[in-house]
Amino acid sequence: MVMIPIKQPLELPSAGWHRATILTVEDIGRQKSNYGVSSRNMVDIAYRIEDQTDSHGKPMIFYQGETNTIMGGRGKIQPSKLYKILTEGLGITPDKSGAFDSDVMKDRDLWINIQYSNKTEGNKTQKQKTQEYANIVGWSQRKPVIVEVVKEVARELVQELEENR
Repeated sequence: MVMIPIKQPLELPSAGWHRATILTVEDIGRQKSNYGVSSRNMVDIAYRIEDQTDSHGKPMIFYQGETNTIMGGRGKIQPSKLYKILTEGLGITPDKSGAFDSDVMKDRDLWINIQYSNKTEGNKTQKQKTQEYANIVGWSQRKPVIVEVVKEVARELVQELEENR
């Protein structure tokens, strides 16, 4: 997961599922990694958030970098995040070679799940700094059913049934 620091006054969408459109997919070449790997090929994906605007009424744009590979690295068999975007978010299945034209991703609608997390840098002898990050952690072709909402509706129905006995 590539984490993009939130810098003020950048406005980001709220946490949770959002309808979005992929605007651009840009190959940004080899980039230094924060995860122990010296560098890796990356793509930068720009999403326009369709269901939320910034404080000026303009569409929010959210950028997230992903490793430019279909399968996980270091001998891993599991699919990469890029593969999940293609298959889960867009319904595109790459061929067995892993090759695909990134242009098929542009101007496509999907649902993305944004999650926030904090990362603290520095040690006890240094001044620690906490940075908030936003990440896309899920993709879907259709609006996901949120389990908490379903549970709440079920609780309300049970309560109503009990009251009517």
